[in-house]
Amino acid sequence: MASMGRKSKDALVAVDRLLGGLEPPTRFQRLVARHPVAVGFAVAVPLILVSLVTVRPGDGIADALFFVGSSAALGAVFGGTAYAERLRQRRLVAQGLYTFPLRPGSGSGLRRRGRS
Repeated sequence: MASMGRKSKDALVAVDRLLGGLEPPTRFQRLVARHPVAVGFAVAVPLILVSLVTVRPGDGIADALFFVGSSAALGAVFGGTAYAERLRQRRLVAQGLYTFPLRPGSGSGLRRRGRS
């Protein structure tokens, strides 16, 4: 059983390498990886609102639920993809292939408040 999980992980890493997974993340990829839940909601909420507005009164509740469910599923797919990007970036850091740049305003950590 454990070997099956290892084989699938190795296969996913091989596909990731084939698609350029060893490249450092772009600024947008870092942003998305930091906020996977927000990405899912940013996709799902507008689609849900649009689907609710476009359903006609004669369509019935089943059509409205289908559109809401499919919009939520699409948001979950985007959120899952953002989370997978977070895992990819963690793997790059663990392998020593990438280090995150310092955030603006964070300083180098050498100076402390109250000291001159």
